[in-house]
Amino acid sequence: MASLTIHNLDESLKAALRLRSARNGCSLEEEARQILRQMLTHGTPAGSLARRIHGRFAGLDAESLPIPDRGPLPDGIMRKVNSKSLHHTYCFRSQFTDYC
Repeated sequence: MASLTIHNLDESLKAALRLRSARNGCSLEEEARQILRQMLTHGTPAGSLARRIHGRFAGLDAESLPIPDRGPLPDGIMRKVNSKSLHHTYCFRSQFTDYC
C-alpha cells in the first residue's frame, strides 16, 4: 500500500475530520481513506450544474404536461400569460397604474 502525507492542512479541517472519524468509530486515517475512496470511485457527474439538470429532464416531453390551475389570486394582483412561452407575469394593480 502507498502512503500519503498532507502538509499545511488547516487545523479546523483536521478537527472536523477527527470529529467525523469519532462519530463513525474509526481512526483519522481510515476516515480520510474512506472519504478519498468515496470521492474518487463514485465521483461527481461531469459538466456544469445546468448540463446535469438539463440531462435529468431531457427525456421528458414538457409540452404535453398539463399546467394546473393556480387558483385565485389575492385582490389587486392579476396574472398575464404569454401564450407562446407560457411565461407567467404577475402584475400589481394600484389606483393609478398596473406594475408588471
